[in-house]
Amino acid sequence: MIRSSVVLIPLAALAVAVSCSSSNDEGRPPTQGNLPTGSVTTGTGGQGSGTGGQGSGTGGDGGGTGGDGGGTGGQGAGGGVPSPGCTNGVKDGGETSIDCGGGDCAPCPAGQACAAPTDCFSRRCEESAGGGTTCAEAQCDNGVKDGDETSIDCGGGAAPRGDNPACPPCADLLDCAVSSDCESLSCVGGKCLTASCSDKVKNGDETGVDCGGRCAGCAPGEACRLSTDCRERVCANQICQMESCSDGVKNGKETDVDCGGTLCSTKCPAGQQCTRREDCVTDVCNSTTRLCACPDGMLIAPVAGGGNYCIDQYEVTKKEYNAFLGASPMLAGLPAECSGNIYQPSDGWPYSEERAPVNYIDWCDAYAYCMWRSKHLCGKIGGGASSPADLANAAQNEWYNACSGQGVNEYPYGHAYAPRCKVNDPDGAFALKSVGPAPIPPVTMCEGSVTDLYHMSGNVAEWENSCDAEGNCLIRGGSRASEPDADDVAKGSLKAARCDARSYAPRRDDTNPDIGFRCCL
Repeated sequence: MIRSSVVLIPLAALAVAVSCSSSNDEGRPPTQGNLPTGSVTTGTGGQGSGTGGQGSGTGGDGGGTGGDGGGTGGQGAGGGVPSPGCTNGVKDGGETSIDCGGGDCAPCPAGQACAAPTDCFSRRCEESAGGGTTCAEAQCDNGVKDGDETSIDCGGGAAPRGDNPACPPCADLLDCAVSSDCESLSCVGGKCLTASCSDKVKNGDETGVDCGGRCAGCAPGEACRLSTDCRERVCANQICQMESCSDGVKNGKETDVDCGGTLCSTKCPAGQQCTRREDCVTDVCNSTTRLCACPDGMLIAPVAGGGNYCIDQYEVTKKEYNAFLGASPMLAGLPAECSGNIYQPSDGWPYSEERAPVNYIDWCDAYAYCMWRSKHLCGKIGGGASSPADLANAAQNEWYNACSGQGVNEYPYGHAYAPRCKVNDPDGAFALKSVGPAPIPPVTMCEGSVTDLYHMSGNVAEWENSCDAEGNCLIRGGSRASEPDADDVAKGSLKAARCDARSYAPRRDDTNPDIGFRCCL
C-alpha cells in the first residue's frame, strides 16, 4: 500500500519558478495556470486599450496543473472608440438626433427629434403623431416667427434656405436684419423704415436711388418708366435723356418749351414764359407775369392745339407808314422779286387823315414795312409764307386763325354777317384807328374773334404772305368796295366779308385804293 505524502515547497522557491516561467513564455497569451491572481494583461491597438483577462486557478489535489489565463489584450478599433462629436454619425453627447440639436451641434432639419425650438433649423419643435417631439417645417403663413423670418411670417431673404421657405419682405416698423427683409428695402437699427426720397435706397415707386416716382426726377442715364421720372422730363427706352432744344419739353435752361434761355437759339412767342426780353420773339418780357408780351399795338392770337403769336390790332395807318418812309431803311433779306422796289404809295400821298389805313401800296411795300418793324407780313403760323391752299386752315394760316377765332367763326365778329361792320360807301371814308381812351368816329367797333382786334373785314382788304408761282398774292377780308351778289342778298350775307373768302389775287406789284395790310409777329 502506497502512502501519500505532501511535499512542502518554500515560498522563495515558488517565486523563482514563477519568474522563470514568465521569461520562457514571452509572446504568447498567458494561461490561467501561470497568471497570478489580480494580474492584468494590456493590449495596445492604435489609441484604444483593452484589459487582459484575469486568470486564477487553484492547484488540484496531488499537484494538479494551474488554470489557463482567460483573457487577451484588447484590439484597437480604427484608432480606438470615437469620442463624442457632431460628425460621427452617432447620437451622442447632448444631441437630440444624430449629429444635430442639443446646443453644441447644428440645428436639426424637419422630422428629426428635438427637445426645444433651438434644436430645429425651422425653430419649430412640436409634438409628433408617433409620440415625442420633432422639428416641424417653417411656414410663411402660420402666425409664428420661425425659419429664417425676422418678424412673424416675413423677412429672412428672397430665396429658400434648406427646409426654410422664402417669405415676403416685412412691412414698415417690423423687425429686420438686412435691407432685403423690408418692403421698403430700408432696414435701420433692426427696424424696417418707410421708404423716403433721402434714404439712399431705390425703393417705393422710385426708378432710381431716391429719384423718379414721387421723388425728384432722375438725372440723364438713370432708369425711368415715365417722362415725369426724369429731371429733364424725357424718358426714351426706359432711360432718362439729356435736355435738348427740340424734344418738345421745357427742360434744361429753357424758359418755355424748346425756346428761351441761354442754350436754345429759338426765341419764345408771345404768351410763353421768359426771364428777360432776349427770350422773346417779341423782344418784350412782361416783368410782372414773366410772359413774352406783344409790342404796343399788337394782340395775342391763340392757336388751336397750343401756341400764340401777335397780330396788329388795326391795319397799318398812314401815319405809321410815313415813319417808315422817313427812316429810308436799307433792308437786307427782302425777296428777290422786291429788288429795286420803291416804297412810296402810288397815290393818295401826302395824306390828310393819319388814322386811316394806308393804301395804294403793293405787296413788297407791305412786306418791307413789317420787316422794318421787326415783324412779318401775316402768313404761315410760325413764320414764312402760307400756301394759298391753306387760306382757311386755322392751324397754318395766321390771318385766318385770328379772323375766325381758331376756325370757329365765319365772320370776324361771329357767325352772321353784320352790315354795320362794313363801310357802306364804296368810295367813302375808311374806318379809322382808335386813338385815345375812346373811339373817334367814324370807327365802327366791330370787334374781331380776338379781343380788341378790329377791321378784319369791310374796311380795306389786306395783303397776305401767300403767293403762287406766278407772283399772284392773296388779299383777305374784303373791303369797303365788296358788294353782295344775288345769293348774298337773298341770304342777308356777304361772302367776300367771310374769314374764309378767297378774294382775287392781284399781282405782287399791283396797288389799289382798297388794299392795305397788317403785320404779325
